[in-house]
Amino acid sequence: MHVLRMLIGLALLFGAGLAMSAEDEPRPGEIDPSAVVQAVPGMPDRGVTKETVRQRLGDPIRTVPAVGDPPISQWVYDDFTVYFEYNRVIHSVKNRKHDAQ
Repeated sequence: MHVLRMLIGLALLFGAGLAMSAEDEPRPGEIDPSAVVQAVPGMPDRGVTKETVRQRLGDPIRTVPAVGDPPISQWVYDDFTVYFEYNRVIHSVKNRKHDAQ
C-alpha cells in the first residue's frame, strides 16, 4: 500500500512538471522573449552594471526609483528604457513615440 501511494505521488509530480514546462513554452504566433533582437542600436545587454551603462550612454533623461522585491528601477533614455534589478540590467525596451497631433 505504501509503495502504491509513493507511485501515485510520483506520477502526480511528473504530470505537474510537464504541465509547468508546457506553460513556459511560447504558443504558436507568440514571440519568445529570449529570442528578441535588440530593436535600438546601443541598448545595453542583460547583466551589464549601472556604472557601465552610465559610462557608455551617459546620464539618463529620467530615472524611476526602485520598487518591489527584488527592487526594479528604470533609466529612461531618448529611444529606450533600461530596467535594472539591483545594479544589473534585466531588460531594455524601445520607447513608444507619440505622434504630435
